[in-house]
Amino acid sequence: MIEENPVSVDLKDEVTSVVILEGVTGIGKEAFAYYHQLEHISIPDSVKKIEEGAFYFSDCLASVSLPDGLTEIQVGTFGYCYSLTDVFIPDSVTKIGASAFLNCNALVSVSVPQSVMEIGEYAFGYCSSLKGISIPNRITKIDKCTFLGCDMLEKVIIPNRVTEISGAAFGYCGKLTEIVIPDSVERIGKGAFRDCNGLQSVIFKGNVPEIIEEGDNGYVERAPFDGVTATVYYPAGNQTYTEEIKAAYGSGLTWVAKEMPKMSFTDVNDIDWYYDAADFVFSRGIMTGMTDTEFGPSVKLSRAQFATILYRMEGEPEVAYDPAAFPDVREGQFYTAPAMWAKSAGIISGYEDGRFGPADEIT
Repeated sequence: MIEENPVSVDLKDEVTSVVILEGVTGIGKEAFAYYHQLEHISIPDSVKKIEEGAFYFSDCLASVSLPDGLTEIQVGTFGYCYSLTDVFIPDSVTKIGASAFLNCNALVSVSVPQSVMEIGEYAFGYCSSLKGISIPNRITKIDKCTFLGCDMLEKVIIPNRVTEISGAAFGYCGKLTEIVIPDSVERIGKGAFRDCNGLQSVIFKGNVPEIIEEGDNGYVERAPFDGVTATVYYPAGNQTYTEEIKAAYGSGLTWVAKEMPKMSFTDVNDIDWYYDAADFVFSRGIMTGMTDTEFGPSVKLSRAQFATILYRMEGEPEVAYDPAAFPDVREGQFYTAPAMWAKSAGIISGYEDGRFGPADEIT
């Protein structure tokens, strides 16, 4: 075990690189905290435990690969590592502790493995450059302030097993344009989406969640969507959406009843890692499935299907049929308009002989 301050305090600001030898089993509490010049560290797979604040305020640390076998990223492990741009989290990790990446301002994206079952409060708070993150589908609660102040966060999918979105969980995420609340969510905390002023639409897939009083200081008294102007879609005919409840969610919301398409594919289950992604594309009409009952998650994608997906994502703009565009694209096929659009947009140019190859598989 490497204990706190493995080198003389006087030398801490001179250390730029650290190699931990194979055989070391742990890194102690705040072992490399406040190593302000540390840029690189190599951690062997023999390390099975990294304690709280191990790299706290190592503000020059740019990248780190965590060892296989590590099960928890503890409280404040990488807090205030302002230069951290790249972190590898192995599949062995099941918990990311509170404030684990707090104020890691240079992080643009994080790949969180499906093994993670718990993410603590403020875990990614104020990661001001974070644009995208995948929340594992084993997560059942998004803790308070988990993504507070991630003002560049553009897209996030809330897994279908989440039952609670706590206070200020996504507060001040100003770049979010849409959020989907799955039907598994039963409770939403005060200020959960406070001042997400880029939100244009909110989609509730099930019963209206209870508004809970849990919050964080100034967030306690704020409505879940306080400071938000957006259109909110909720299931048509659902009696839980009373006028009183709607008013309690935020004054800037416009509520619209809507029929919510629901997947009935036999090959997509809510425990599958791709469930939320499949639901996302199906509910928006981007992918409709192979048949009414088969989504085909393991089926290889053809060039025709690929072009169609992109075309639907673009909003299916009008495009004229041009027989000279591709000699093997006939008029009236499901992929005709997508192929014409992709060619005119410069997205797909076809093969050297001019063919589109609609049945050819994407590699």
